[in-house]
Amino acid sequence: MKKEKFISVSVIIVFFAFLNPVFSPVYGNENDKYRKWCEEMFENGIYIYEGYKKIAFEIKYEEELARIDYWKTPQETYLSRKGDCEDAAFLFLDSLAMSQKNGGIVWGWVINKETGMGKAHVWCELIARDGIKYIVEPFSYNWNGITAAKNKSEYRKHIFKLSCVEFNHLAKYHHKWDIQVDYKELFVIDSLMYGYVNNSILYKNFNEDYDKKQVIHILEKLQKYFARNK
Repeated sequence: MKKEKFISVSVIIVFFAFLNPVFSPVYGNENDKYRKWCEEMFENGIYIYEGYKKIAFEIKYEEELARIDYWKTPQETYLSRKGDCEDAAFLFLDSLAMSQKNGGIVWGWVINKETGMGKAHVWCELIARDGIKYIVEPFSYNWNGITAAKNKSEYRKHIFKLSCVEFNHLAKYHHKWDIQVDYKELFVIDSLMYGYVNNSILYKNFNEDYDKKQVIHILEKLQKYFARNK
């Protein structure tokens, strides 16, 4: 009798886990069709598939306390198995190939077209082989987090974006940066290097309506992030 009861309970648990992906084993989340789709759609698609699998199934969303904005390194996020939008975005970038050129991380606003209301957000973007832009969102516990950027219900306004190439380039420098932002241009210079233009490690142009204060804040946070992410 006890043995029959144990078998019945086990069947119920397995059936419930099948219906709800959240309770599935972390490493049991595989989707051959989605992997094939990633490989067909994007350069280095297998890395994109593996990176998305981490942020969709293996990391739980954790909202930070008010006025605390600590950006975890990919190692910290993966070991703790939790984080917020920035943490997931960094973990996704860290999973991509070093030669990745078709993606990046974006700080900006997601704005509802109907109400005009917006929320601050951080996300990753990918450019497919056919030139179409895709948004990568974490914490879905499903295979629906990489979607075309064109959306009838919302639009996204960029504050600052780093491509994968720029992100990997900045990651090489762990000293203090000399951040110089004027009306339309930005230089991030390694303060231990001599010279100016030839030794600048990041140079970007901005539109006239860019938020200088927000850009400097993001760069200062990135400097601290890279200093810890050695």
